[in-house]
Amino acid sequence: MRRPTSSRRIAVRPGARRLGRELLVLVAVVGCGREAPTEPPPPPPPADLPPPGATPPADDGDLVVATVDGQPVWASCVARRGADLGDRDAALAECVDAELLAQAAAARGIAASPETQRELRRILASVLVERAFEERVRSPADLPADVRQATLTAFGALDWPEMREANYVRVNVDGPGVTNGLPDGEARALAQAIYDALPGRTGLTMAHLVEATHAVADPVVGAAKIGGGAPTQPVSVSRDPFRTARDGNVDPAFAAALFALPEVGTVSPPTRTQWGWDLVYFSDHRPAQTWTAEEALASEFVRVRQEYFERWFRTEIARGHDVRVDVGPLEAAERLVTGAPTGEAP
Repeated sequence: MRRPTSSRRIAVRPGARRLGRELLVLVAVVGCGREAPTEPPPPPPPADLPPPGATPPADDGDLVVATVDGQPVWASCVARRGADLGDRDAALAECVDAELLAQAAAARGIAASPETQRELRRILASVLVERAFEERVRSPADLPADVRQATLTAFGALDWPEMREANYVRVNVDGPGVTNGLPDGEARALAQAIYDALPGRTGLTMAHLVEATHAVADPVVGAAKIGGGAPTQPVSVSRDPFRTARDGNVDPAFAAALFALPEVGTVSPPTRTQWGWDLVYFSDHRPAQTWTAEEALASEFVRVRQEYFERWFRTEIARGHDVRVDVGPLEAAERLVTGAPTGEAP
């Protein structure tokens, strides 16, 4: 399943408890010491908004815990902020302060300003996403059956074999598929000499193996004859590690040597593979694991939830609406921002 790449979405913030904080920040920014706008008066706020200074209750059972000039401060506000702050008295003080700021903003005519209305629409979009999507899709069990099944199909087998990551140094042997190789006996002796030159048997890095290879092989075949992973030089050194299972798509002798190594940071003795004599370096591994379906869904939930949100938005929000775009005004605005002359590309 692909990850969403579109950035064409309204900016929303998850978490219903953030609404009170958003409103408090909004009022604090636009309500303190700001003069009334001198522009033509904006249109009145929508009829379904509460009157200035009146904060609606969270539900029918909400209780008044304080008043400011007769306007209520609700228990739900204190409960939400108290959960964030861990201090009920501080939460109560914040909610009272928020009501004071809201009333001050209303007295200054800010409640109906275009800036406030734009911010309110952004908050409404955030609350919609929280209530209509995020609160309903909290765990894999909340995903539709087809999304769950598609996730499990993409996940693949639930029984994961051990995977090991390896690099190697190979002394190539003359034969099919190999150019510039050495005779078998000489190749084996050179591989053994490199192995014997390692500074130990555990705690090794690939750099140790490469250093030993150059120290031993350069005088024999020359530095120019030590190449990358392809068998076109007497000695090949793998540049990048690769991962395989015991029965993966690799030479069986190579896999047997890799999986016989006791721990990460060890190197196999010279092992004959179809191309030559290999020194296999064990660089990393992922242990075997058996997943349940629910564990697999949980491991993919964050990604799948993001993808499901895209589907939800298209089918529940965007479908049936006539969206038309005119980029002309946008381009003009961009020219103003960048300072490009009118009529020229920014």
